[in-house]
Amino acid sequence: MDVVRGSRIPWIRGLDTVAGMPDGYAGNLGPEAALAHTYSLWEQKTLLDDTATTRRIDLVRLLPGFTDPGPAYHDSVEECFVLEGGCIIDGEGEVGAGDYFWRPPGWVHAASTDTGFLGLLMQEGVSAGDASGPATRRERSSAALGRNVLSEDLEVAIGPRGWIRRLSSSLMPWVPATLLAPVEDWMTGMDRRSLSVKMLSKNWTTGACSLLARFEPGYVDPEPHRPGRRLIAYVVAGQLTCNRTTLHRGDVVDLPADSFATTLSSAAGADVFLKLGDC
Repeated sequence: MDVVRGSRIPWIRGLDTVAGMPDGYAGNLGPEAALAHTYSLWEQKTLLDDTATTRRIDLVRLLPGFTDPGPAYHDSVEECFVLEGGCIIDGEGEVGAGDYFWRPPGWVHAASTDTGFLGLLMQEGVSAGDASGPATRRERSSAALGRNVLSEDLEVAIGPRGWIRRLSSSLMPWVPATLLAPVEDWMTGMDRRSLSVKMLSKNWTTGACSLLARFEPGYVDPEPHRPGRRLIAYVVAGQLTCNRTTLHRGDVVDLPADSFATTLSSAAGADVFLKLGDC
């Protein structure tokens, strides 16, 4: 079990953030003359960095006035859950607090914000099940905005989870876990009566998914259990205790599929962003 105390990680700002980007970003960040200004308005905390697959999770804060140096696409799926503020994504539309997107590889886009933005920005990295390649950034012209430059076949271009351009979680109901338990094997051993979820994206072939989970106050797993899948949890609000470690807002826990038996509890309740991996 790996725990990252997000609230204790200092913000990295400006061009210092570039040094921590995957190799596939170097040389593809836009006109060099614009980079100093662009990244003076970009701050991040790296919460997960899997060098083997290039999967990463960053808490990103964009200051008002940030504009991407130019349109680009990724060879990796890019996923985002917006925590505060919002931004305009050229070629896709506007996203705000509580919104989520899952962008398959190849779609050209560019982001900007007038008000500022705080969100979990994720690169899926190499994943055969989700048709995702390594984390990269590839520049393209504005004429390609909103197009997929890797495939003209739409069924291929949207990938196995589809292209979720904007899902407003605030407009989704909380679904009791008791209704989903028959198809969500990772819930085995959990107190489903005190848990509800909002499914944000799901690969129905592999079972991998991203969701919001609400643990009611007083939640306690009835017995220790193994998730059976890699489970990554980011605490959005409240407190979640994993075994004897209490996580607060901004903290992350990463549980491998073969982890030792785990017990989750939440005395005060918690809202958590969860990523469940393949079997």
